[in-house]
Amino acid sequence: MVLLILYRSAWRTDIVAAVRRAYAAGVVSRKSASRTRHQGAGTRRGIGGPGTPGRFARSARRKRHVPRPGLEGPRQIPTRQRETSMHLRSIRVALAALVLWGGAAGSAWADYPDKPIRLIVPYAAGGGVDNISRVVAAELGTRLKQSVVIENRGGANGNIGTEYVARAAPDGYTLLMGATYLGFNRATMANLPYDAAKDLQPVARTGRAPFVLVVPANSPAHDVAGLVAWMKANPDKASYGAVGAGAPTNLLFPQNTGTKPVQVLYKGGSAALPDLLAGRLTFMIPTASEVVPLVENGKLRALAVTGSERFHRLPDVPTMGEAGVPNLERTGWWGVFAPAGTPQPAVKKLSDAIQAVMARPNVIEALDKLGIEAAPQPTQAFAAFYQDELKAYADVARQFNLKVE
Repeated sequence: MVLLILYRSAWRTDIVAAVRRAYAAGVVSRKSASRTRHQGAGTRRGIGGPGTPGRFARSARRKRHVPRPGLEGPRQIPTRQRETSMHLRSIRVALAALVLWGGAAGSAWADYPDKPIRLIVPYAAGGGVDNISRVVAAELGTRLKQSVVIENRGGANGNIGTEYVARAAPDGYTLLMGATYLGFNRATMANLPYDAAKDLQPVARTGRAPFVLVVPANSPAHDVAGLVAWMKANPDKASYGAVGAGAPTNLLFPQNTGTKPVQVLYKGGSAALPDLLAGRLTFMIPTASEVVPLVENGKLRALAVTGSERFHRLPDVPTMGEAGVPNLERTGWWGVFAPAGTPQPAVKKLSDAIQAVMARPNVIEALDKLGIEAAPQPTQAFAAFYQDELKAYADVARQFNLKVE
């Protein structure tokens, strides 16, 4: 079984190459192969008599060194035909082995998971990524009848925990709760120890939330137009908090409004919010999950949300488009990833379980309280969405010439 697994890729390549070579060279075809098979069937089993001699006659010829009738000298098989015959035999053996391997692989994952699963959260406890992870993990464990244990590995704007999962064994027992940071980290940070496009296997999306333009409760700005006017009148006082190299929304907002506020970088949103609450920053554009409670409690004022529709938790807050700021429709998201190379039976089982979990009313309600919309996507749809996100952030990084060491 181990040998079959190790050589599976090699056999597949050999099968394709052999068939292509045989038909391209014209050595074999369906008609010629069928004709040759019928013509030779009897002679190989014959013991003499008319036609090509059987094995006893061949034995006698070998002793006397007598050529086969109708041939000059020893029988020579053309090199190309001999190679093709060998390849065709390899095909038959490999196909049989792959059938056996496929059946064994499927049965091997029938009992998955048979031990606890670790869900790595690449941020500290208490943040948006951690909050959604705990809601999902509790229900996912019940669904899979196996514990799903949260493990916080924060630092470097999510990179420490992400690298840990990217380098983990692809066995389905180490997962990552990824989020929007994956796209802009890859686009704006040089020399990352992992490749977000190649080292992670998307499993399923779990939720999404808009970004919210917020200002301190005592800000003179009560709408986007007022904020823009104030920043243009006070260019030396305007500033905004951003994470890492600055999320695309933070970068596009000043450009699309013709303002030039100073960007203040933070390691995480939780580090920036105290400065915003204290009035040391003019504005921020974090995800709704980070600020909805603060807005509802009157500690922050929401001026606009990203996306094509208003956010149901902040129904009176207009979209950026409604507020006169175009091209700011991307939203924040969260999703589960596994290390690249994780067997598809495990990925599918996890994806199916997550879809079921995200449809549960208690999960939808719990996430709604956090300012997150349950928005599940199965593996294939999530993978396509994820690639689109990576491309969008890469485009913004090129536009603003962003790449930090």
